[in-house]
Amino acid sequence: MGGLHNLIYELMFNSKRPLGDEKSQTIFKYAFFTELAKLEALAKSSNDRIVEIRLEGFRDGGRALGLLN
Repeated sequence: MGGLHNLIYELMFNSKRPLGDEKSQTIFKYAFFTELAKLEALAKSSNDRIVEIRLEGFRDGGRALGLLN
């Protein structure tokens, strides 16, 4: 999930990039769904309860951001 955290940090603290532009929103959505797919694959292949809990938290975050229903 490092890529998503780096993206969030960059969007929050990189004053040279406007936060409301469409490109940053598209990049954020792409990064979110990329990380979601990775977590889903890991949860499916590992059957690790901790990974499943992290996946549910990630999905909850996506719902809170309006990215998931």
